Amino acid sequence: ITFNTDTPVLILTKGKKSIFKCDCSVDIKGAESRGIREVSEASLRSFREYLLLARTLNVEIPKEITSQIQEDFVALRKANPKLPEASMHLRMGCSRLLATTFLETNLTAKRWTYTGPLFKLLR
Repeated sequence: ITFNTDTPVLILTKGKKSIFKCDCSVDIKGAESRGIREVSEASLRSFREYLLLARTLNVEIPKEITSQIQEDFVALRKANPKLPEASMHLRMGCSRLLATTFLETNLTAKRWTYTGPLFKLLR
């Protein structure tokens, strides 16, 4: 029996590939462990409130941004006809996540444009 779920998961590995299927992978190079430092109770409370608020947000895509997304996708498909439609959905998802980190409820042109170079790193 197939049981579909939508559970957010972050996979951290030392190797190049994970044994788990994932939508995207980001290599982090040059990062050194700095150890765990003390965080005040007030800071922890602020982090928790931020994460709770961010998880409840629903980011909408206004019509003018939808037009820009379509134009960008057409331009990308002209440059690379084999570009799958799923890649544009991934970029839209990344754009929504970026807007969420800023606690924004609407995707802006600034956030969409910002994810362009970021998206190239994810592919």
